[in-house]
Amino acid sequence: MLNFGILGRQTKVAKSKSTRLDARLSSLSKTSGRSSAGVTKSKSKTPRGKERQLTFRIGVIICDSQASYPCVVKDISETGARVALEGEYALSPRITLRIDQSGFKKQAHVVWQDGGEIGLCFEE
Repeated sequence: MLNFGILGRQTKVAKSKSTRLDARLSSLSKTSGRSSAGVTKSKSKTPRGKERQLTFRIGVIICDSQASYPCVVKDISETGARVALEGEYALSPRITLRIDQSGFKKQAHVVWQDGGEIGLCFEE
């Protein structure tokens, strides 16, 4: 008789992480400012240069001090992104946004910060 105890525990841990991530993404999507028509409302009072696409990808913000903070990239365009952090942090004005899933990595400036949400403008 084969013992699948270890495999079973690994599967439970993977399911638990997946469930937590799904719950977090779900809670973020409920607070993302979507209207009933599914259109994302802009936090910015000024018009943007490029249209943003909803992504909800896991990323990392790296500050100049080399401190890093996990985040969820809510939307992104050629010129910037809106990200959500688990808490409120005093970030440096210049950061790096990295999304390991896609290999994306860009330098950016923090344009606005509202609690755990941050607006970024990418450097050219």
